[in-house]
Amino acid sequence: MPKVTAMVVSYNHERFISECLASIEQQNFDDLEVICVDDGSSDASPKIAHEFDAMDVMVYEKPNGGPSDAFNYGIERASGDILMMISADDTMLPGSIAARVNALEDPDVDIVCGLPTWIGADSRDLPPSDYPDIFLPFELSPEAMFQRLFFEGNFISAPTIAMRRANHHEIGPFDQRFEQLQDYDYWLRAAALGKKFLCINRPLVGYRWHGGNLSTSNSERSEAELSEVRKAALQHADQIFLSKVLYESEQMCLQTGLSHEEIASLLMIKHRSQILSNLGRQQLQKLLENNERKEVLRNEFLI
Repeated sequence: MPKVTAMVVSYNHERFISECLASIEQQNFDDLEVICVDDGSSDASPKIAHEFDAMDVMVYEKPNGGPSDAFNYGIERASGDILMMISADDTMLPGSIAARVNALEDPDVDIVCGLPTWIGADSRDLPPSDYPDIFLPFELSPEAMFQRLFFEGNFISAPTIAMRRANHHEIGPFDQRFEQLQDYDYWLRAAALGKKFLCINRPLVGYRWHGGNLSTSNSERSEAELSEVRKAALQHADQIFLSKVLYESEQMCLQTGLSHEEIASLLMIKHRSQILSNLGRQQLQKLLENNERKEVLRNEFLI
């Protein structure tokens, strides 16, 4: 049985951290390492975490640097073969760890995720009318995964994720530039590198929906930041991969001889985001300055 590291990130979560850690303790998973990273809390969160001696929780306190910095900090100190990450205001449902470990026994699967049960500040299940219906089961190839993430947005519940340490090293750390979109950026990068996601069609975590969430207190996400994430993600995929995303075939790329930058421009232009579409057009205009490519590009981009 592989060793699992469950990383808990806390920022002023004294009201919820005990419930989170208790839910991990109740998993009854033998080879489990629990790391709690306190991201500069001003409340009693670290003290409460230290009280879970039965699990030998390793508690690290650091200055506030945001969720990306905190998760990266924890991952650097993890020794498990499989990594799982959860915010201290969420909970693990019974059998959550075992279900994900079992799914990762398939060598063709790189990253496992599942569904959340939405809970309120009182830990009761929320009625469907109280939360957005964005986390649904899926079965997608890496190219289809990237396409859906790129054009439709995030649909993966971060606290349900589990991955092998080796895959995380290939994908790289969470990008600290992004306060709200670090998970979205990570899934895009993983898909761009051809990582295979498996969605377990059952709830694995209790996902807290309340006014204190970073995701709700900043619900009006910057369109410019979203465009930055999407544009950056294109650089992590190779030319053939992007051709499959754009045309659902690598043959068009081979037939037209389109370069990586040209295909990336077309993908941006096709996006419904006006900011990203304009960025794609600006990039294309620069490419059109090359007379050798102008005719092909005009035909492909209909300019």
